[in-house]
Amino acid sequence: MKPTDLNLLHALDILIEEQSVGRTAERLGLSPPSVSRLLARAREIMGDPILVRAGRELVATEYARTQHARIRNIIAEAQDVLLPNTELHLDRLMWTAV
Repeated sequence: MKPTDLNLLHALDILIEEQSVGRTAERLGLSPPSVSRLLARAREIMGDPILVRAGRELVATEYARTQHARIRNIIAEAQDVLLPNTELHLDRLMWTAV
């Protein structure tokens, strides 16, 4: 099994949500060609087109729609592991006068 990085899953989450390479690129701060390469990589790994043309628009495939919730859960779980104590506790802050 090839390692898959979380950035690819994050991009895939946004691609499925936006159904647009351009809007996804904008949200991620990447160029559209970079997002297209991420989409091509995801297509190869998942064995599904993920987004297909319907007239002038892109629409998520049935497989992509069914996997979207799983992708979001994986991202949330990874964030819980990697950023376990990100909650701000105001009662623990030390104040300094300036």
